Parts: sequence; C-alpha cells; structure tokens
Amino acid sequence: MVASRWVGCHTRSVATDEEQRLERATRAYRRAERTLSDRRSELHQAVTAAVAAGMSKSEAARRTGYTREYVTTLVSPKP
Repeated sequence: MVASRWVGCHTRSVATDEEQRLERATRAYRRAERTLSDRRSELHQAVTAAVAAGMSKSEAARRTGYTREYVTTLVSPKP
C-alpha cells in the first residue's frame, strides 16, 4: 500500500517497505531470468560445437545432464 506523507506544502506518495521489497525482488527475478536464458543459450551452443568437433551425443548428454534425444534436437539443423 502507498502511504501519503506531508512534505512541506505538498502531500506525496511514499512506497511502503513491503512495496519496495517487492519491487527489488521483482527486478532481481527478472535479471535472473535473463541470466538463465543467456547461460542456457551458451550451453546449447557449446553442446552443438562439441558434437560438431567429434564428441558423441551420448557423451554430451552425460556431461550436461540432458537426454541424448534432447542433445539430438539441439544439434539438428533448424529448418
């Protein structure tokens, strides 16, 4: 809830501690989502490069925790 505070000759809205905490948590969460997306893209590119360089799909799956089938979808040409 936004509280009103008398400031000089004006009343202005001041965010409560809870609202500020929510805003900080939301910003942090959005940053984490962007970071995760970036890291996932890096990992997928690294998987593709490793398989292209000769690593087996099974080995790439073991090292990443992905299934072999998912690794196959990552390295398959996109239409």
